[in-house]
Amino acid sequence: MDAVVYSDGSRKNEAGPVGWGCQVITDKGRQEASGVLDSASVLLAELQGALAGIKIALEQGANEIVVYTDATSLIDLAQGRIHGPLRDEAIAERIAELREYRNKARISWVWVRGHLKHGSSGNSRADYLARLSLKQFSSKFL
Repeated sequence: MDAVVYSDGSRKNEAGPVGWGCQVITDKGRQEASGVLDSASVLLAELQGALAGIKIALEQGANEIVVYTDATSLIDLAQGRIHGPLRDEAIAERIAELREYRNKARISWVWVRGHLKHGSSGNSRADYLARLSLKQFSSKFL
């Protein structure tokens, strides 16, 4: 079975929490997930969204997963084009998790233009989920 994952990350302010979101499409239907990471980078949120989507796809039985993201740096990381030690321990941990997932399914990465009126509807939905989680998180502290 094949799966399509759309993922995105979002930040409201230069510092502070970031939101992540993903939409997963398989022959079993659509699933969505989102959340917030406290005081993290947008790249980490982008990676978290992709990992959450991949995990859902694997749970659905997917063995071929295509991840669509608007983050070229995420694709570079995922495909091993960034070499050397990662300074961000949380990103390094999630890249290790991604390597484990690659042993369970064939994962490919596709860049999509994000934040456009006529861009990818899947990416737009993932972005919306990331921003919604961030908004809900922030409203708890007002």
